[in-house]
Amino acid sequence: MTSVDYVCGAALFAHRSVFETIGLLEPRFFLFWEESDWCLRAKRNGYEIWTAPQAHVWHKVSASFTGGKPQMCYFWWRNRLFWIERNCTSQERREIYRRVLLPEIRKLVRLFLLRSLQRLFLHRSQQLLSYRASLAGIRDYYLRRFGNPYDKTRK
Repeated sequence: MTSVDYVCGAALFAHRSVFETIGLLEPRFFLFWEESDWCLRAKRNGYEIWTAPQAHVWHKVSASFTGGKPQMCYFWWRNRLFWIERNCTSQERREIYRRVLLPEIRKLVRLFLLRSLQRLFLHRSQQLLSYRASLAGIRDYYLRRFGNPYDKTRK
């Protein structure tokens, strides 16, 4: 067994008392980053996270992503920003934004604009859809739109 920072939610096993102490997975994530958030809460409450490399788990890869890569980009960006908000101090957030996120977002916007121009002359690319989905995820984070975006009762 090996100590790790987090485990994949598809193979997460924990005693009932852990859930009673720290709570369930945060539903506002709805795919991506929820298990790393949960594992960090567990570690902060004195629990250890372990992986068992000899264990076998069968999981249908990408069963949640019938929409493909654009859908994955949306959730990854929205939930990444939410994870940083929940788990980093304001000083850490400022540094992460300055050194990592703002340069990545600037690059993403630039690539989106370039691909959009190319689209005028060519065809709709999968990359353009992924850039658009990433920017929508960033937008929805700032508009505080969390949870399952396909749930029509969501506010």
